[in-house]
Amino acid sequence: MAEIITDFKDIISRLEDDAEYYGEYGSQFLHNSDIYKLLNNPADYDQPQEDTLPMLIGRTFHEMILFNNLTQPYIDASTRSTKIYKNELSEYDQDIVLLKKEYDQVADLREKTMFHPLMVDVLGDPKIKKEIPNVGYLTDNNILWACKADILTEDYVYDIKTTSSLSG
Repeated sequence: MAEIITDFKDIISRLEDDAEYYGEYGSQFLHNSDIYKLLNNPADYDQPQEDTLPMLIGRTFHEMILFNNLTQPYIDASTRSTKIYKNELSEYDQDIVLLKKEYDQVADLREKTMFHPLMVDVLGDPKIKKEIPNVGYLTDNNILWACKADILTEDYVYDIKTTSSLSG
């Protein structure tokens, strides 16, 4: 039987580092993204997943909102099948890079979001914390789950999401 951990401070401290959270150390915990895999295709549960366009758009939006990082890479090509895209993609250590028109759409969405009254209040709060990890047991099966709150205020937890579908 696995040891029951009751003091999570050291674990949480390590998970504050994105390399630890998203790397080998963090992979020992279940995450929200594992739920879909476990329910729909358990054989793929621990398999590496290549970036998809929706994942890349979501990560770019996340970086733009939380860290005002507007320097995400993009390639100024009409499609991913052009020579321009294929040649420039080799300059990046990624399987997929946004097209400029996709980057512009995400940047436009960021502008609209940043000026929404709720986001103005939340992001203007000097007490907010960003990217706060936590771990815990969610059921009595003694499996540790890890999560990161995108934005934590004194009253709420905010999780920034983008989606092209509300079905899953």
